[in-house]
Amino acid sequence: YLLETPIAFKLDLTKLGETKYCNPSDKQKSLSASILTKIAIEQKQAQNHRQHNSLHPTLTRQNKTMMINKASVLKFKYLALGGIGGRGGAQRFFLLANDIPFEEDLVTGSDWGASEKARVVASGENPCGTVPIIYASNLDEESAPAHLIQHIATARYLARVHGKTQGLSPYEEYVQDLVADEYQGWRSDWVHHAFNTKSEDEKATYKTEKVPEYLTKFEELYKKYKTHEIYLSVSSQEKSPLWGDAAVFGLVRDHILTGLLPQEDVAKYPSLAAAYQAFGDIPSVKAWIDSKN
Repeated sequence: YLLETPIAFKLDLTKLGETKYCNPSDKQKSLSASILTKIAIEQKQAQNHRQHNSLHPTLTRQNKTMMINKASVLKFKYLALGGIGGRGGAQRFFLLANDIPFEEDLVTGSDWGASEKARVVASGENPCGTVPIIYASNLDEESAPAHLIQHIATARYLARVHGKTQGLSPYEEYVQDLVADEYQGWRSDWVHHAFNTKSEDEKATYKTEKVPEYLTKFEELYKKYKTHEIYLSVSSQEKSPLWGDAAVFGLVRDHILTGLLPQEDVAKYPSLAAAYQAFGDIPSVKAWIDSKN
């Protein structure tokens, strides 16, 4: 059967030996056993090769520059918005809540539009031409600074680098991603109505109709998916909230600061209100907010 069945890899039968046999059936049995041994060896080698590649992926020199660790010095580049957070604010609140050290490099809106945006694109620091950007300086002299872009992806990556997801189940990470994904559309809607629209009627409709719809949706998401008493999920050791919770906290706060959500209305959404209050009471977060008042 083995000799008649196609084999998916090349097999050199000349290397199986030159033993003489009394009858053909003995030779066939011996060859079959040798083939099985050969198959087992090659399967084991292939398995070891796959495991090695998963643990030690082949990286180009460019990708190696992006590998950072807990010792990397982080510099946070964003717009100088005062107390308003924006997308960078969600990232900042994540870093603060998880005690991940960083330095700030804030740029005025006029400087960003005049030259800095073009510079980060031309330099390759961020081909998208957006902020926030986190510059991670490595202690390895052979590695150039890493440029981490996209605030949710960066927060998730730093959570893993700093061990904040260690011990979490895939589901506990999933709920953070689920809410952070849904948050992106609401964040863009806030940017439009807080800064871009010229119509007061449009802004009023957003405040009275769309914001309550968003709050209701996120209230239901928290009620359905949170794995913690208050937050979506928390780091296994420090019990600190992660990137999805930071994004929602920052966005609710930005609505309050820009007059699109009366602060007292947050209480109408108990799950969101509990997470918002608890996040704002984290000492490092509270200290930053107090410094802007």
